Amino acid sequence: MAALLLSLCGLAVCIYLYVRITGGNVMLALENPHYVLFILFPFLPAAFMAFLANRLERQTLEKFEEMMKDQ
Repeated sequence: MAALLLSLCGLAVCIYLYVRITGGNVMLALENPHYVLFILFPFLPAAFMAFLANRLERQTLEKFEEMMKDQ
């Protein structure tokens, strides 16, 4: 849930930065790779949270399967 919230906030920041930096000019953003990296930067926290949640879910399912085998 936190990853979804962070990704929505990241999207809002991304749109704001895109319009602020490039003025809506797509070619300006594509010509300079730094603009692309700067615009995608707000999505890093959401990607990190999704990675951690996926890893934790996998570990939890493995432990649950072990518990079910023991019964």
